[in-house]
This record gives sequence, C-alpha cells and structure tokens, in this order.
Amino acid sequence: MNQDHNPVRILPQHIANQIAAGEVVERPASVVKELLENALDAGADRIRVDLEQGGKRLIRVSDNGCGMTRGDLDLCVERHATSKIASEQDLYAIRTHGFRGEAIPSIAAVSRLTITSRTRESDEGWQVQVCFGRDKKLRAVGCPVGTVVLAEDLFLEIPARRRFLKQDRTELSRASQVVKVMAVAYPDVLFELYSGDRCLFRSNPGAAMPGALWPLVGRQTAERLSPVRARTPGLNMEGYISGPEDAATRFSSFYLFLNKRFIQSRLVYKAISLALKGTYMKGNYPVGALFIEMDPSRVDVNVHPSKQEVRFHDEDQVFRMVHFAIKRSLEGQPSATDPANEAEGETEGKMGGFRTPPAPESRIFRPGAVSVPLPWESADSVDSAPEAAEAPQAAEPEPDYGTSTLEGFRIIGQLSGTYILVESPDGLLLIDQHAAHEAINFKKLMEARKAKKTARFQLLAVPMVFERSPREMERFAAAKKVLLEVGIQAEEFGPGEIAIRALPPDIAGNKKAIEEILCRVMETPDSCAVENVVHDLLATIACHSSVRASQALSTREMESLLRDLLHEGVTHCPHGRPVAVNVCWNEIRRRFGR
Repeated sequence: MNQDHNPVRILPQHIANQIAAGEVVERPASVVKELLENALDAGADRIRVDLEQGGKRLIRVSDNGCGMTRGDLDLCVERHATSKIASEQDLYAIRTHGFRGEAIPSIAAVSRLTITSRTRESDEGWQVQVCFGRDKKLRAVGCPVGTVVLAEDLFLEIPARRRFLKQDRTELSRASQVVKVMAVAYPDVLFELYSGDRCLFRSNPGAAMPGALWPLVGRQTAERLSPVRARTPGLNMEGYISGPEDAATRFSSFYLFLNKRFIQSRLVYKAISLALKGTYMKGNYPVGALFIEMDPSRVDVNVHPSKQEVRFHDEDQVFRMVHFAIKRSLEGQPSATDPANEAEGETEGKMGGFRTPPAPESRIFRPGAVSVPLPWESADSVDSAPEAAEAPQAAEPEPDYGTSTLEGFRIIGQLSGTYILVESPDGLLLIDQHAAHEAINFKKLMEARKAKKTARFQLLAVPMVFERSPREMERFAAAKKVLLEVGIQAEEFGPGEIAIRALPPDIAGNKKAIEEILCRVMETPDSCAVENVVHDLLATIACHSSVRASQALSTREMESLLRDLLHEGVTHCPHGRPVAVNVCWNEIRRRFGR
C-alpha cells in the first residue's frame, strides 16, 4: 500500500514549547508547585495563592521576594533561561528549587501568562505578558516589591490536555496539598490559599515540631508522633513517625524532604518498609515526615523535570541511616545522637496502660533440646557438633512463681478458645494468645541473637530432604549462610535436593514451617540485608512454635502466658498485630451509664 510522503519539518516554536511543557505542567497543581518554588528561591517569607475553578480559570501567586528587573522579566519566559546556575559544575551542587529554566516558559506555553515584578532597588516595576507561547509584551508598571504571577485559561488552546483535567473540586484539592507540603517544608513562611474570596488554608509561621506537621497529618495526630533522629558527617536526618494506632492504608501519608525539597525515593521508602516489620500490620503504613539535610554535591536532583526523583551518591549509607533510625524510634529507643544513649538505663516495661512487674523467666511451651552454640557464636559450630543427636534433656520443672507476680490480675477464662480474658487493675484485658506467645518467643530469639548467647537447637538423626527448583538451587550457596544465622544447617543432598541436618527445637517436627522458611529465604533478593531476612525467619520460627488460635489452655497455662507477657512487656507480634487490648474501667462504666 502506497503512503504519501510527509516531509520532515521544524515545528513552530510555540507548538514545540507546548509539547515540552507536558513534562513540567500536568495540571493546575503543577503550576502552583513551580511558582511556589520560584517564590521561595526569591527569599519570600509571605506567599499568597489564589485559584478560580480549581486553577483552570486562574492561578495567581503573589510573593514579597526580591523581585525581578526588566532584563530578568524579558528573559525568564525564554526556555532554559535561569538565574540559579551558571556553569556545568553548578549542576552537581543544586541549592535551589529551580535550576532548569523550564517552569516559566512551560507555563507560558499553555496559558495566558502575566508576570509583574519590582526589586527593592527600582522605583518602578515591569510586566511581561505571553499568550500561549506567542506575542510577548513588556511594559513598565507601578507595583509593590515582589512578584505576582498570573496564569489564566490553562490548556485552553490544547483541548486534549484540558479534557484530562478532573472536576474543579479535585484539582483544587491537589493544589491545596501542594501548598500544605510547602508550608511544612518552610514552617517560617506564611502561606495563604484562596479559592475565590474564601480562605482555604493559612499556615502558622514559627510553629514548633511536631505540631508544625498539622497541615499534612492533622493537629491531634501531629502531637502523638514520635521523633526520628540520626546524624553522621555530611548527613543529618530528623523526622516524626506515628505508631501503629495511627497507621494509614497508603504510604502517601508519609512525606520525604531533602534539603527542604519534597521528594519521592524508592530507596528511602524501602528502608522504612523494612523497619516497620514487627510493629505495623501488613498493609498499614506510617503517618509523618522525614527531613534529610545533606551536602548537595552528594545527591543528584537533575533526574526528571518534576525534580521529585533523586539519586543518592551513597545509597547504602542513606538506606542504613533511615532503616535504623525509624526502627529505633518505633522501638522507643533514643536516637544515635542522643546523649542519653551513652549509658543504658533501666526502664519499666509497659503494656496497655498498666505496669509490668518483674518475674522470673518462664519455660512454658518449650520442648527439651540439646544446648549447642549457634553459628553467630562460632563459624564452624554446627560442623563441629556431634554427628548423632544427644539424648534430649529432661524438661525442667516449671518454677513456682507464687501469686505475687500476678497481683491485681485475675484470669477469667478463654473466649472462643483464642482470647484470654483477664481482670486487671485498669479494666478488662483481652489477650490474643497466639500473638502474645509469638511476640514473647520472637523477642527471646532476637535477644539471644543480639547477645550472641548459646542457643538450643536439635541435630536430626535422619536428615529431612526437600526438593527445590534449579533456580532456587542456584541461590542455595547464599541461602545456606542465612539459614545458619537462625540455627538451620542445610546442605546439597543431590540434584535439586536440600538436606536439613539441624533445626531449632521448636520447629524440629514441623515440616510446614521448614518448607515456609526455605521458600522465604530462597525468594529473598540478594540485595536485601541479611538482618531483614533473619528477622523474617525468626518471626516464622516464633510463629510456628507458639500456641495456636482455637487451642484450649488450662488455667495454669494461661497464668504462665500472662506472667511471661507482663515480664517481657511486648505489645505487638513480629507481624505487627497487637497482643492485647485493654478496655478501661471508665469505658466499661460509661457503656453501662454508671
């Protein structure tokens, strides 16, 4: 089939600008973001945003910054004209929001743009007008110091783009979110947002953290956030994060700022996600914000025209700092730079609003096992162990605790064979027996690992053999080392087969648990930190070695579990589920009208 020949031609400048503008200006919120960044770069400490029809009809951003001269206004609507950088070297140390010289020309290409500005040194102001990339006009005007940018009829000459805009209310909401994000990044600047004559938002300059986060998380939630802090040479990180009780269903409620620039970073979100394990339930995410300050030469912000994607030169350092700072905050530990961290002080454990009295270690639900050093104590401990399993030690008699450690607590019974009902000094305590026992077991496993203590695991007289796919066998060498970290000795047995020769005693006879652990460690990417893999494996061991839901317990067993729970002070299982819920006396009395 013959086709007509279409000659190659150079597009008219205004059409080329409209195409290029698509990378910068997607909707009214994009315009608001770019204009706010310009105002902040100009040193403004008071900025007002006016919108009509969600920004489709009109966007006006007024500031009291340093202003622009006649020459600045004449050039600012031209592509790649900027005052932020002057040489190639400046690209490697960006200290301003804008630097590409694309924002103003892009806005001018898709709207009727008017910029009015005056510097403090000038007696008169100047105004430039551009209509959809054409007909630039420049004239002298009277105006106050600062800059007013007016963008009207956004995408009016580009119907295809305008049809993709949402309803006015939706576009207004997105623009409002941009203003609030900027207000949090710059808490000393006054931001005002108006829709018509109605004031939708007004910031509170000078508010202290974490209260200053209220535009993004709400006033009540802001006051409940926990601090996150870490510092190394050239990198300082501060932030605030919610507990599981204030969790959101999306990660978008946690905000990242780099040198006061709002960013998106898969690396940082991955580090946070891994730190949430054991505290947050699956599908729940934190609320809060993280502020990272670092040398601009150590980060590349010139990745995308939106300037929200960044690349860190030392990704490993950033990942580790974020991961451990978030984890320490969620665990209630002092920051790495906190002087209180120099000496470890004794703290009283708490759960559900009542104190946890000290109690001797309980050994409930613990089968007898051989005491053999785990691999983290000796690199060849498993290989040097006897080939045949020793006879299991007789189970030690359960110590007699008396009643002092349970003073004020009374076991009422089981509910649905899953929850233990307890009368406590503060009200009615409902304990999830599986989650509670799992949390206790997991804590002891983690403490043993951190302390590098001799742990108990069982050598098998007859190895357990599992078939694996060729792809999994390729990863076995790395997986073998990780398995040793949790007390599992594995080796190749034949083509596509793995033999397990030693196991933690609590899962020695649980083939389902072993299969789950093998699948988990084989599917874990090589880039994932060993500590995170070990966390998951120990959580699996703790889960499978705990009492189950719908399992009947005797009164003595329930008392023993409660005693351990009070002693250990755990509040969440390693999967993030709460172990207990306390219904206080005031709530009970209120329900009955007393």
